[in-house]
Amino acid sequence: MSASSTQAQRAIAAVGPEFLNRMRELCARHVEGGQAEVPYVSEAFYGVAAA
Repeated sequence: MSASSTQAQRAIAAVGPEFLNRMRELCARHVEGGQAEVPYVSEAFYGVAAA
């Protein structure tokens, strides 16, 4: 999932497979019972045009 993000693609292009190795190590430190919780927050902003 992470490897497909725009930021991850830039990191992979910059440092190569070492980025993915570090991501795997980071995730492994936070796994419980074979799963890692990754909270996702989505924000929306909207406005109304003045008449």
